Amino acid sequence: MLMQIGLGALLLVITTVTAGAAALPMMRFFRLRNAWLSREPHDLKLVLAMILASLWMLFIITASVTIWATGFRLLGLFDTMEQSVYFSLTVFTTLGFGDVLLPQQWRILGVIAAVNGLLNVGVLTAILIETLRNIRRRQMRDHKEPR
Repeated sequence: MLMQIGLGALLLVITTVTAGAAALPMMRFFRLRNAWLSREPHDLKLVLAMILASLWMLFIITASVTIWATGFRLLGLFDTMEQSVYFSLTVFTTLGFGDVLLPQQWRILGVIAAVNGLLNVGVLTAILIETLRNIRRRQMRDHKEPR
């Protein structure tokens, strides 16, 4: 059990650091395009920003799932990488179909992966909303200033 907790904590830290490190360029990207995003037309640019930020989030989540899948595969818990990715994705998203399972002695590791998924998706969603809120606030501020 302690080995599972230790390995789970390690994978959780790796995926959290990866998510944070990957979120920084996204925030910088939008910050550097502040002047362009603030000019009209606003709605189209806000939708474009939402699409780009969502795709970035999906990339980060995919990277995190791949890290977990690689960990499961290196431990020999699944026969193929496809099984490992499938299990990681269903657990990480807390969907958990139950058709592919970890061996019973490793099930705590699956729960830690689910917790990691909840945390990362929550944090990334907060970053997405904050990024869009900041863009919209700048758009409204710049729109109200007299020309």
